[in-house]
Amino acid sequence: MPAGSEKRTNARREEIINACEKLYQTMSFKEITIKQIGEVTSFSRTSIYNYFETKEEIFLALLTREYKMWVEQLKDVLEKYEKLTVEELAGIIAGSLADDDNVGYIADNPVYGACANINAFALGVKFVNPRAKVYLEWNSIKDNDSEENLAKKNISIISNQDMITPGKSKRKFGLYKASDSDKHLAMPVWHWGVFYEKLIQSIMSGSWSKDEDGDNVKALNYWWGMSAGVVDLIYSESLPSATKRLVKLFEKELKEARFRVFEGELKDQQGNIRVEEGKLIDPEHIITMDWLLDNVVGRLPRYDELTDNAKLKMALQGVVKEEE
Repeated sequence: MPAGSEKRTNARREEIINACEKLYQTMSFKEITIKQIGEVTSFSRTSIYNYFETKEEIFLALLTREYKMWVEQLKDVLEKYEKLTVEELAGIIAGSLADDDNVGYIADNPVYGACANINAFALGVKFVNPRAKVYLEWNSIKDNDSEENLAKKNISIISNQDMITPGKSKRKFGLYKASDSDKHLAMPVWHWGVFYEKLIQSIMSGSWSKDEDGDNVKALNYWWGMSAGVVDLIYSESLPSATKRLVKLFEKELKEARFRVFEGELKDQQGNIRVEEGKLIDPEHIITMDWLLDNVVGRLPRYDELTDNAKLKMALQGVVKEEE
């Protein structure tokens, strides 16, 4: 590493990364050479080796930068509410099929975004059945049998984990009707082929951009949802025709961004107004949401109630923290 201030060193590293980014818009990784990168910068090929030992190291730095920028842009991504729209659609189906106004929701870990998913589902239930209650259970609580607890309440319509978890004996997932056959009603799906196609197209087109001052960079949006064809909800053909028509109507509204999940007056379990009429909830508050809607029966688990595996997740991304 050459002598000089840290600021100057970082500036030169950024210049090299920017040069690599510029070339990458029109050339493949295999085609780009250190010499070509040097021709785009203000210093020689030999000088580049003072900051990066290999071409691969430069590209790794570029990818790392893009990842960090993506994290910083998460608030903007959340404004699309893509995952939440799937949860609400599942809630609409559950609410329309609940014979006794009771629906079950089995959550995994109380991480960031978990309460938003629960509340989105609860809003879907409320939309079609204002009297219905969503009974909440957590799989991450020690010695807790979520399905048995819901069975004791005679709740048959249950939303469980999105997909099968490898290595676990229980195979229940998605939205289903608890019975001897555990009839599946709906589940989210991810079209990974579409996802990777869009990701590659974004990289090849150089769709990230810089502000005029060159300091602020807009990250690639790696999160596409229903409107992009990446996330969808599949449901059973055995659903009542009226329910299927309702779901298709909401799918259309959500994909065309004419309907927002967290909109209108929303109250928590204590009756406090969390979102006022005519206002949209701030994206930052969606991801850090730690409250539950007034039609949810249940609570967030305490830290000491969680399994050891769940406690590890809480350290980085949990809304439930260890008491000091």
